[in-house]
Amino acid sequence: MFRHYFSLTNNVLLRKSHDLPAGHSNPGRNVVLDRSSGPHQLLDEMLKRDVESATSLIGHFAKQNQHREAIVCFLRMLFLDIRPNEYTFGTVIHSSVVLEDLHLGRQIHSCAKKISLSSNVFVGSAMLDLYVKLGHIDDALRAFQDIHEPNVSGGGGALRGSTTRKKP
Repeated sequence: MFRHYFSLTNNVLLRKSHDLPAGHSNPGRNVVLDRSSGPHQLLDEMLKRDVESATSLIGHFAKQNQHREAIVCFLRMLFLDIRPNEYTFGTVIHSSVVLEDLHLGRQIHSCAKKISLSSNVFVGSAMLDLYVKLGHIDDALRAFQDIHEPNVSGGGGALRGSTTRKKP
């Protein structure tokens, strides 16, 4: 089996192979990633499986508007015992907003709480955004209150959202 590492260059996911078959013309060069590989497989094939690599991969999927793939990669990350950071949570919470999946967003919020990141400003602001955009203002205000150092722009967003969106 080939061992690969991945890099993001100009919004194109690249894979560099060190164990290409004999006679391959570009050993050690970047090759465009095979789109048939699933997000979980991409994470499994990484030589360096850490939070930075996994978050980069998740971010790549989100930037390409492949939010379901970003979520699958996040779930695989958890399965592999890679502890997400605030940037990971910010990205997957944004994906749940785009997918308009409140249940998923709440599950991600619970996961952030379990590892004591829900009070982080970055994660809390993303949660605030989720609840406001999906019309759950009470939850948004609770998320805002959970942030250790809330900022004015986050609170202003909750107030603006509460005047423009009603709970379904």
